[in-house]
Amino acid sequence: MGCSRTNMLFRSTFLHKTWPRIKEIFKRKRKWTKTIYTSKTCQYCDLVKKNLTESSIEFTEIDIVEYRNVWTGVKDLTATPVTPTIEINNEFLLPGRDFV
Repeated sequence: MGCSRTNMLFRSTFLHKTWPRIKEIFKRKRKWTKTIYTSKTCQYCDLVKKNLTESSIEFTEIDIVEYRNVWTGVKDLTATPVTPTIEINNEFLLPGRDFV
């Protein structure tokens, strides 16, 4: 039961606070390169990808396990190994720092 309450709170926070901010950033920078570094086990990654796709916002997805060497470079730059890490034209947005 606790897990489902946590999921409901997580989804509610994402949809009402985080998603509008991410969507605004992506739409403002429509012509810029947008990359999302994801993990197959990351529910937050799934929500971000789903909402971007439903909003017809193009992005490139990089799986951090499959492209471990690329992810290592991102971790070195950001000093924060957390997904989803969003890169927009060489600027990184991190959960907990730039969005909830």
